[in-house]
Amino acid sequence: MKKETSTYHSGQTPGILKLKKQLEFDRDTQEAVWSALEALTAPELEIRQQGFDSLLEKDVVRKSPLVVYVLATRLLEPEIQLRRRIVGCLAELISPAPGDPPPAGAALTYLNGYLSQMRKRPIFALLQVAGFDPESSKQVGTLLKACSFAGNQLSQILVDHTAPIPIRRQAITFTSQIGFLVAIPALERMVRRIEARVSPGELLNLSNAELEDEASLLPYMKEALVRLQAL
Repeated sequence: MKKETSTYHSGQTPGILKLKKQLEFDRDTQEAVWSALEALTAPELEIRQQGFDSLLEKDVVRKSPLVVYVLATRLLEPEIQLRRRIVGCLAELISPAPGDPPPAGAALTYLNGYLSQMRKRPIFALLQVAGFDPESSKQVGTLLKACSFAGNQLSQILVDHTAPIPIRRQAITFTSQIGFLVAIPALERMVRRIEARVSPGELLNLSNAELEDEASLLPYMKEALVRLQAL
């Protein structure tokens, strides 16, 4: 079988058939991997979980650009616990644990290429994972750092009045931790608007229900601004 020699560049969307040619396994393993990837798109959660488990058991994620690409598209997995596992798996390719074998160069190239082009939906999905499991925040941050548009997208989310308050808080937190300076103008506008509407004394007297109001984001925004402006 002739090997693919072309390189995936940021902004390209690789064809599945083209990537399938890069499955450099024996025939039986190729068929098993292809079946597992198909299972990942099944409507039944149990089948999707089985497909993901099969990929891990065969230790093919770090070896195959095709597997990495399909897993990256599953950052929009509807079930949050499975999505969290996928996030962890992909983050470990970028930052392997000490002693773990590194991913194949082509696999990492395809992953970084996909992540670099993420927009609002997958970034929103990553914030949901961090909110669901705070221990996954480091892994979420690893994936966000690989995205060229993360700063702009997080800025849009943190000012989006229709987004849940916890998600907006996560957007502020990652903006601050990673150091997305592009978010400074949006944060400054939000701080001015909220301060004009709610005085500091009123903030201290907010009821539990009102704590879900965007005014509760003010301390996080101010802290983020201090950190970003110091960079």
